[in-house]
Order: sequence, then C-alpha cells, then structure tokens
Amino acid sequence: MRTTRLAGPAGRALASRAVGLVFALFTVGRVAVAHGQGTSPSTGGIAPGSFGTGEAKSRPEHVEEDLIGTPRDIRTVPRAPTLPDLTHRAPELSFEHTAASVKPRTTGPVDPSTARLTSHLFNFDFELPVTSWLYGGSTWGFSAARAAESDTASFVAGQPLIFARVVRSAFHEKYAIGAGLGFSPPVFSYGDDSEAARLEAGSASTLVSVVRPWDVSTFLDRRFTTRPWIDLRVAFRRFVVQARQGFDANLRSSGAACAENEVCERAGDLQLISTTTLYAAWQPRREIAVGIEAWQVYLLKTRSDAADDKRSALALSPSVRFYYRWVEPAVSLLFPVGPPLLGAADSYYALRFDLRMWFGR
Repeated sequence: MRTTRLAGPAGRALASRAVGLVFALFTVGRVAVAHGQGTSPSTGGIAPGSFGTGEAKSRPEHVEEDLIGTPRDIRTVPRAPTLPDLTHRAPELSFEHTAASVKPRTTGPVDPSTARLTSHLFNFDFELPVTSWLYGGSTWGFSAARAAESDTASFVAGQPLIFARVVRSAFHEKYAIGAGLGFSPPVFSYGDDSEAARLEAGSASTLVSVVRPWDVSTFLDRRFTTRPWIDLRVAFRRFVVQARQGFDANLRSSGAACAENEVCERAGDLQLISTTTLYAAWQPRREIAVGIEAWQVYLLKTRSDAADDKRSALALSPSVRFYYRWVEPAVSLLFPVGPPLLGAADSYYALRFDLRMWFGR
C-alpha cells in the first residue's frame, strides 16, 4: 500500500523560502503601516491613517476626476490580471478569456489531429468593498476543451471559490498589506476515474488545469479546497510591485475507482499546494500600464508518485492594461518556463483578454 509522499529536498527548500517570504511580507507591511501618515491625493482626500479603523467614509460631494474621467477615489495603482487592487473603493466585476494551445504529452507516434489542442477558459470574479478594510467576493470559471482521445470538445465547469480579505494601507497608499481566506466546495464532478488515470489519459479537465497553474485547484475532482493567503503591495512613483503567497489545502471528499497497482485517492486524503505570485508594472501614462506577472506552483504534499522536479511549475505573463472611464481592458501572453505541472502536457501557450468593470457607489 502506498502512502502520501512528501516533497523531496527541493520541496523542503521551497517550503522554507515560502515561510521566509511570509515573515518578510508581514515585517515590511507592519513597518510601512506604522510609519504611514498624511493624506492621499489619489483617494479623494481620505487620510490613509484611517484605513482599517472601521470608520465609514462617505464620498465627497465633489470628487476630482483624473485625466481619463474616472473619480480618483475609485482606484489607486495598476493591478495585475489575476491579482486585485488591494485598496479599491468600488464594487468590481472582471471577465477573462484565455485562448490556449496545448500540446498533449506524447509516448508514441504523434497523431496530427492531436498534435496541438485548443482550449478556451472563461473566468469571472466579483469583489465588493464592505468597509475600507474588508472585502468579499467570489470567482468561478469554466472551459471548452478537447481531450487527447476525443474528437469533440467538452464543457468543463470549474469549482467556485468564495473568499474574504482584509487590507491595511498607509503612507499615501504606497504600502499595503493584507490577508485573505477562501473556500471552494466540490460542486462539479469529472467522472469516476482517479486523478492519476485522468492525468494518464490526458482528460479535458487535466489539460485545461495546466494552462493556469496558479489555479489548478479549480479543476480538481471531489476535493474541498481551503485557500489562505497574504498580500503585499509597494508603489514608488510610476512603479508598483505586488506579491501574494498562498496555500491550497485540498481535502478529498470521496474515494475513486482505481486499477491494480495504481495510486488511489481515498476520502480524507490531503493535498497541499504552494502558490507564489509576483507582479511588477510601470505606468508611463495614466491611460496605460505595462507589467509582467510570474507564478511558481509547488505540490508540497500529494499522493502522486511523480518525481520531485515535476511537482513544480513556473509561468510568466507580460501584459498591457488600458484605463478608460469605469472599465479596464487588458491583453497578455501566458507561457510556461520549463515543463507544466506533473508533466500533464508537453507544452502550452495562451493569449488572455481581461476586462474589469467598476460600479459607482
């Protein structure tokens, strides 16, 4: 009988670096908040020192508008396609379409019809500022993809995520630190096969999950996911750097049918995933921002017998975001650096379109 396999030396080193990053983020954020004072011109004259106090802030009768006609108290600094503006002041809804070309892993002669498979992923997220320091929201995604052994595309619904986060900012909002917690119940099922069998067969849910490695838990079958994370953002002049360190704890809700000599998932099995996100951007004008986003995903604990070097995945995504009144369209590329997670595919690349809309208060 096989037991849960812990990460090897590389995994322990990554876990150590993740813990170090957690302490570094909290230390920097605490120092930044402790020294914050004054009034932020980018938030309609709201004193940053009052952030996190729980005091209700009414919108001034007249709010100065920026060059693109958007009230200054709505948003602050550039944001990444997959990370929130930590201190925005209005409800927001975003839609993202990812068109990906995936090359399934090959173990024999290559069939020209399955040399590369096209997948379309659609993601929605909504976030609402409850107070100046508390936000709540949800995310959900689905995809249309063709499995390696199928001639038709399949509809694959992802698991929804409900979350809440807190934030504290200071010093003209140049520094912000926060934390969040999300829950993703196993609403959709992808069949009776085990995860190992779906990985070997190149199922549609497996192929789409490798395209967004930071969100691999969205397409896991029969697993209840708990996702805690911490956020940090530093802005200086026209530059901004934002980081998020998160962990997904995937608890198996029921077992799966397994073949002989196959690694089986049982109810109660726990899988741990570490996800590190880093975003750096430059805003040459208020109407445009260019940046790059990077992710490192590592399976800290899993029942998979994959080699240690296949437990990690690194991806990059350069992006350009435009700012108009109440909307922020963005376009970005997405590609892996090295093999995809668990070797589920040989390679992939994707083009992403993101549209974020703001709602007045």
